[in-house]
Amino acid sequence: VENLNRDIEFMLRDTNFGGHMLTAGGNHEANSICLPGVWQWLTDHVGDSLVVAIPAKDLILLVPKSDTDKIDKLKVFVQETFKVGERLLTRNLFEYSKETFEWKVVDRVSENASR
Repeated sequence: VENLNRDIEFMLRDTNFGGHMLTAGGNHEANSICLPGVWQWLTDHVGDSLVVAIPAKDLILLVPKSDTDKIDKLKVFVQETFKVGERLLTRNLFEYSKETFEWKVVDRVSENASR
């Protein structure tokens, strides 16, 4: 974990659906869940707790917990990723709490697109 914290640069990018994507060179994105400082930085940047998708090893997507429209768009993005993506991990959506710094599973994206 120290190596990740010291050697990997995590960057936040905007997505085409209005959310954000965490990038780290294509090999370390999913590892970011082990780094509390990254998630504290992200919640401070977004100004809210986060709903997070980790559909693939190299893909971390996040939206503010309070923005239900972006959460719906995030779910569609996860569905599309599972149709064509590689190195797939999970359909689960997670919440990272800005107040308690804790993770929890909040939803699972279905296989069939609802929108």
